[in-house]
Amino acid sequence: MSLATFCRFALFALLTLGGLAPLAGAQDSPSEPIDADSAFEDGESALGGNLREFESWIVLEEEIVPDPPLLRVELGFLGVIESRSRIRVDRGTLRGTRLDNLEVNQGLESGAMGPWLTFSLGGKIRGGGDFFQFKRGGTYRRQVEEVIFDGVRLAGPDDLLRANFSFLSLSAFVEWDVLYGRKYRIGFLGGLRYFRLQVELEGVLLRPTPQEVKRKVLGELLSPTFGGLIELTPFPHLTVFSQAQFMNWSWESVGLEDARYFEMRIGARLNMIPEFLSLSLEYRFMIVNATPTLGGTGRRVEGALTINGLVVSIGLSF
Repeated sequence: MSLATFCRFALFALLTLGGLAPLAGAQDSPSEPIDADSAFEDGESALGGNLREFESWIVLEEEIVPDPPLLRVELGFLGVIESRSRIRVDRGTLRGTRLDNLEVNQGLESGAMGPWLTFSLGGKIRGGGDFFQFKRGGTYRRQVEEVIFDGVRLAGPDDLLRANFSFLSLSAFVEWDVLYGRKYRIGFLGGLRYFRLQVELEGVLLRPTPQEVKRKVLGELLSPTFGGLIELTPFPHLTVFSQAQFMNWSWESVGLEDARYFEMRIGARLNMIPEFLSLSLEYRFMIVNATPTLGGTGRRVEGALTINGLVVSIGLSF
C-alpha cells in the first residue's frame, strides 16, 4: 500500500469516527433517555454525509490519455537553403588538394531539393526509419591554384573546374516515449545511420590545348546515433516540436580516424484532423564530418557537409 493510499484511508477512518462521536457521547450521558431508532438514523445520516464529502475529495479527475497511434508516416521535401561542402581525396602517396568550399570555389550549387520520408510503428516503444536524398550540380569556375583529386591533376591556375554532388541518408531507429500525454511527448532515440556522399569533379585544362578531365569518388559511413525529442500540443490543432540526434565516433576498424554527425530539427505541425492528418513545417540543421586514418596506401576520402534547410511534409497517423 502506498503512502498516499494509507493517508486517505486514515482520513476516512477519522471522518467516520468523527461522525459517530456524538452518538457515543449521547450514550454516555445518564441524564437523558436514548431512542435507539433515532440514534441509528442520526448515525447513518452522519456517516453518509462524511462518505459523500470523502468521495468528493478522494476521487481525482485524471487525464484520459489515448494510446499512441500504431503507425506514424511523414512524407515531404527537404529544401536546402544554404550548404557548405569540403572534400580531399588522396591516392596512394599522392596527397590531394583540400577543397574547403566547393560552393564558392568550384561552382557547386548552394541550394537543392529532395524527398524526405520518416515512419515509425509501435506504441510507447516504437521502431522506424527515415530517408532523404538530394543532388546538386555546378558551373565552371576559374581556379587560382592547382587541384589534385584522387591522384589526378584536374586543374591548374586559370583552368576551369566544376563540381557535382549527391547525398543520401538512411537510418533505422528505436524510439522510447518516456513521458506521453495528450499535450506532450518526450522521448529518446537510438539507432544506426548510413551516409552516402558522391562527388564528381570536371576540369578543363586550357594549356597547351583544351582537355577535359573527370574524376568521381564515393564515400560511405555507417554509425550508431543517439538523440531525443520533445513535442508540445498547447491546442488540439497545433503542435510544436524539437528533435536532436548526434554521433561522435572514432571508428578505426573501418578506416576512420574521426567522424561526427549532428542534426537538429525545430518545427510546428498543423493538425488538420487531430490524431490523423497533419501538415508540418520545420527548420533543419545538419553537419557530417568524416576524417580517414593516416595509415595505408590506398584511397583516403576526407569530407564534411553542413546544411541549413526547410522541410515541408504531410503526416498520417493510424
